[in-house]
Amino acid sequence: MSRKVMMQHDPEDAGLFSLAAFQMLRLEALDLFDRCLAERKPEYLERFLERQIAQAAPPLELLSQVAEDVHQRLLGLRQRHFEVAEQVRGLLEQQYGIQPAGFVPADLLDYSWDKLEDFLHSIGCYDANGSDESPGALIVVLHDAHNTAVRLRADVRMADYLYHYLMDWFLALHVVTARGAWTDLETADDTLIH
Repeated sequence: MSRKVMMQHDPEDAGLFSLAAFQMLRLEALDLFDRCLAERKPEYLERFLERQIAQAAPPLELLSQVAEDVHQRLLGLRQRHFEVAEQVRGLLEQQYGIQPAGFVPADLLDYSWDKLEDFLHSIGCYDANGSDESPGALIVVLHDAHNTAVRLRADVRMADYLYHYLMDWFLALHVVTARGAWTDLETADDTLIH
């Protein structure tokens, strides 16, 4: 579920942010997000956000949109994880006649390769359906699925961290902006009264 906070704003309040500049910054943020996943380092997107936040008037709409983009990517990674888990389950059940419920965790990302190897040894990689595929092929497929799961686990954690990092900054700046607006309004009212 998305926690995006919608803000109403006047297009004239955009200041230096033309639509083209806004979109370029948004694309830059997504490129940096991809780099964070590839290199397993959150610093790239964190530094970008710090530069945006350091501006005299932080672009809240940009932070909101980037957070929504990162959230969509996070959902996509979780969907990919689910698909990998279902592919492994389907392979085990249909190709090899193995009911994985007893050894495959509901969350494929909880796999331990040692546990999986122990399971394969315990069943002797027996092919109950008479498939032409050898037990070695099953091991290769499961090993590949395990490697994919490990990569996805790291990507999901990084995306989740960056999404919450973005949302924390966005919500904090939103509160500061709202308080500033109330203070300005109260100051204007006091001036009119006296």
